Amino acid sequence: MNASQTADQVAVTMARQLGQFDILQLGLASALGQVAACLAKRLCPHLLLEDPAALTINPTARKANLTQSEAVALEGATQQLDASHWIGEIMPTLAGKAGQFMRPLEIDVSGKINTLKVQKPSGDWMRIAGLAGLAELAELASPYLVYLPSLDKRSFVEEVQFVVSDPLRHSHAGDQAKVLIVSNLAVIEIDRQGARVASIHPGVSVDELKQVLPASVLYQPDKVTEPPSDEELALLNEVDPAKIRELEFLGGKARLDRLRELAVVEAAG
Repeated sequence: MNASQTADQVAVTMARQLGQFDILQLGLASALGQVAACLAKRLCPHLLLEDPAALTINPTARKANLTQSEAVALEGATQQLDASHWIGEIMPTLAGKAGQFMRPLEIDVSGKINTLKVQKPSGDWMRIAGLAGLAELAELASPYLVYLPSLDKRSFVEEVQFVVSDPLRHSHAGDQAKVLIVSNLAVIEIDRQGARVASIHPGVSVDELKQVLPASVLYQPDKVTEPPSDEELALLNEVDPAKIRELEFLGGKARLDRLRELAVVEAAG
């Protein structure tokens, strides 16, 4: 698959997973997470969207938007919440009901998450602009949903360097707790028995996948991820006509140029 096809496959696969919840949390500064949530809302109209920037609850389908996400979230919202009320009173009632994809700096084979820092070869720690509050999500979400636009030996490891969140240990689901990773190459499930490949994306070779997996991950070679249907692709292009979903598969100057293009497109309406 080329980069555009990979973005489509990952976004649709993420949206399918979100359909099992009642409330979808869009995440902050997450292009792919937002697109997946907007698509899931179109596929499952009963879902509610919660936007952490505007702190709104919205029953209305919306398009993905990077630069004006908060303004878009206010349109059609039935409730705007105070942050302390949301965190202190509402979130504790959402166990098993709210779903959100998050992107870790590292995730390991036991499902532990690192979003904050890694150690450099010099021994010094490098701080990343990640969220520490995701530890709270570990108690509420099952499955705990993760996406990796680039599955490699830096992002999926045997053991994270710093633990921010430990979903399998703290989940309300107990022995049924599960972490699910949707990546550019495959879908991976992690539970208390270990990590295993649930499905490999169309066009991805077994060798390509095995080269980036930690040695302890089990592989099931007979399952291929279902490709996007024509209906799913049509809805995907409706909720993300500017294709912001492709942003997280770019790096360096290509990503910067694309961000500038998107800012112009979204400002024009």
